[in-house]
This record gives sequence, structure tokens and C-alpha cells, in this order.
Amino acid sequence: MVEPPRRDAPALSPEQRRAFREGWKRRAEEHAKRLQELAAEARTKSAVAAKHLRQHCGVKRVLLFGSLARGDFRADSDIDLCVDTLPPHLFYAVYAELERIVAPFDLDLLVLEDLNRPEHHELRAVILREGMELP
Repeated sequence: MVEPPRRDAPALSPEQRRAFREGWKRRAEEHAKRLQELAAEARTKSAVAAKHLRQHCGVKRVLLFGSLARGDFRADSDIDLCVDTLPPHLFYAVYAELERIVAPFDLDLLVLEDLNRPEHHELRAVILREGMELP
């Protein structure tokens, strides 16, 4: 059980407060740097996945969407890809191969032509509006 702060605890000296602030600032900077590195790695793996889809699966268009495309990628974010078309009988084999390529990141793979039903129109619109086409 965590105990509440004691009311009779001594106040921090100015030097202690400065050291405390500097420590938190350093940790925040390290965290931000690590997130930038993770996002760069995820973008690289996304590009490799897009190349694989074009070369081996007949896909012409690969869109990156979600947090990586928006620029708010977090340590627990996944890679969101949407392809123009993919034969249904290949989906799970392709998904398994892409999971290997993008590891250690999780993957969401959507097929644009599967998002034509009315209940998916909003998601389709977001992907088309915010998605970034990968080379």
C-alpha cells in the first residue's frame, strides 16, 4: 500500500528542487528521443512492408495511417497500413509475412475495397484524408 505524503516532511531546499526538476527534465528528454527513434524505426519498417506488398502481392497503393502518419506515435502504437486490393485467399499469409517484417511493432492491415460497406465509410474517409501513400 502506498502511503500518502507526510505533512511533517521537510521542505526541499532550492538545490534539491533544482536537482529534482533537472532529473525530470532529463527523463522527459530521454523519453522524447526514444519515441523519435521508435517512430523512425516504424516508418522504415512500414516502407519495407510497402515494398514487399508491391513486389510480391500485386498491390499498387499502400497508405500509412493512424498515429505514425499523424505524428503522435507512442511506445505502444502499432503500424496501420491500408492497401488498395488484396485477394482474400492471400490475406492471412500476407499478414503473417508483414508481421515478421514490422516486428517488434504490432500491425493493423486493412484492404480499401473491403471498406465500401456503409458501416466503414467513416473509417475509409479518414484513411483517404489522412493516409500517407508509401513509396
